[in-house]
Amino acid sequence: MAQDNLCSAFTSSDWIAISSVVIALCALGVSFWQGWVAREYSRLSSRPLLEIECNAFVNAGILIKNCGHGPAIVKSISVTSNNEEFQLCGRKDYQRFVNHILPESAQALINTSIPEKDSAIAASEERFLLRIQTVEGDNTIGKHLDTLFKAFLVVVKYESLYKETFTIRYEQY
Repeated sequence: MAQDNLCSAFTSSDWIAISSVVIALCALGVSFWQGWVAREYSRLSSRPLLEIECNAFVNAGILIKNCGHGPAIVKSISVTSNNEEFQLCGRKDYQRFVNHILPESAQALINTSIPEKDSAIAASEERFLLRIQTVEGDNTIGKHLDTLFKAFLVVVKYESLYKETFTIRYEQY
């Protein structure tokens, strides 16, 4: 009987108003959920993925590739060789690093692409951190670099556009 009184207390326009509020709240909830899903999709679809390659003979050097779908914002790059760490963030650091890894008698052309702090590596972009072109037929530097690269530890810290931090480590075993 109490339910009959409750139902009869509301007119049809009251029921329509209550139904409208319930539907509007459901639509608001779905709208917030869709916004969250869209942001999550955008975050995942713009995630960078860096890979590091070290090659001692053909195109000798250290190569960084962004195989992800979004830009990688480089925060720091360090290379450890023979228990000596080099923070590669400027020309002087690179020069000190190159002097450390190449013998004084080496005849080679050295190219670098120095990513500064907070610089971006675009999706599908490749950058040589260090590229060494030796005199044709000279395998001594290649053998020397091959030995060094086996003892290298390269660490790159980077971020996505959404401020997610990532670290990639390269070391040969």
